[in-house]
Amino acid sequence: MMLYKNYATSVLKDLKTAIDEQIADFVELVKFPKNTLLLSPGQRNLYYYVVETGILVNYYMRDTEEVVTSFTFPGDIVADFRTAVFKVKSTDYIKALSPVTVYRISVADFDMLKKDNTILLALERKLIIAYTLLLDERLRFIQHTTALERYQFLMDHYPQLISTVSTRYIASYIGVKVETLSRIRGKI
Repeated sequence: MMLYKNYATSVLKDLKTAIDEQIADFVELVKFPKNTLLLSPGQRNLYYYVVETGILVNYYMRDTEEVVTSFTFPGDIVADFRTAVFKVKSTDYIKALSPVTVYRISVADFDMLKKDNTILLALERKLIIAYTLLLDERLRFIQHTTALERYQFLMDHYPQLISTVSTRYIASYIGVKVETLSRIRGKI
């Protein structure tokens, strides 16, 4: 997940430049309280968000269980790209795990602006590459490491996650039951 992080950092610098120079009039700063749902199943993703402060979680429901697919931290971009690009309804949730402050631009505004702007088209391409890297690294993270290694990685690289996020979300993210996570924590 470090390749994604390094690439995403450079993309976010480009995004900041684009916001400052190209799309500032279309970007707004919004605050959401803890537990706010920015997206729910059945809705369409209407915004791209860049997190300024706080932590968000993306998840879907399997029976009565929340299955965590990602966490979003300050500096990260969050959206349900399937719904934004293909204009379909979401099957996922995006939820604020703490009070959050985000910059957002509507998908419709971004789509309109990029039609005549090669800088924004290049930025979108970079965002797609960053998202592809994230998915690839997440897949490798799950398939090529043990649950203990996954938890250790979170401890080493995302200590704020371990100290602030519910155990059930962490367990779901690393692909184990809460009881298994408790045993893993006992070994460390």
